[in-house]
Amino acid sequence: MKYVQNNGRYDLAFEIEKNGRPVKIEFFRRRVYMDTGNVAVQGITPVEDDDFEKLNEFTRFKKLFETKEFELTEASKIETSEQKAEALAEENAQLKKELEEAKQLKPSDKVKKQLEDKEKEIAGLKAQLEALAASKAPDAKDETEAPDVKDETEGF
Repeated sequence: MKYVQNNGRYDLAFEIEKNGRPVKIEFFRRRVYMDTGNVAVQGITPVEDDDFEKLNEFTRFKKLFETKEFELTEASKIETSEQKAEALAEENAQLKKELEEAKQLKPSDKVKKQLEDKEKEIAGLKAQLEALAASKAPDAKDETEAPDVKDETEGF
């Protein structure tokens, strides 16, 4: 058994004769759903050895290997949905383990002191802000504000 990967831009098919009957062998290219990123078709076609020999009689088939549009791959590259699910389950278990380890970590004394210093600084800045807001008269106009100017183009 050989595995042919279609790296080209198009799906291709070849028709061979097997046991006196025409058999169409299709080589689909890799397709990915753009909205979800899921692989629709992997682009790898398993071909029997005797069928591969018959396909090698086609000059177009040989040319595809020369131009690297087709290449032989290993069976391990074919990823089934069960293999994907197993890989995701392993990754999920690893991430859960890392999360539990991260939850158990306690901040060091140095980090705690830095956090307390920052909280004190924030409290001091808030007090200054409130003092500035209280000292400013609510009816006094801020000198930085632009004076009210009536738009002369209004009404045209």
